[in-house]
Amino acid sequence: MKRLNIAKLKEELNYNPITGVFTYAKPPNTKFKRGARAGGKDPSSHGYINITTQGVCCSAHRLAWL
Repeated sequence: MKRLNIAKLKEELNYNPITGVFTYAKPPNTKFKRGARAGGKDPSSHGYINITTQGVCCSAHRLAWL
């Protein structure tokens, strides 16, 4: 399994601990804008928000602990 680079993650995403929302600091492509909400619900994830970064799909609640 590929490991996440925490420093790079902090460059790519912003996290608001009060609201629990991740936003893009550095969008992965032109489809997203800076400040847009990151992640989405996958039907098979039972309601969890998933965010793909650095080629790895992670649950948002796990990224929040990082």
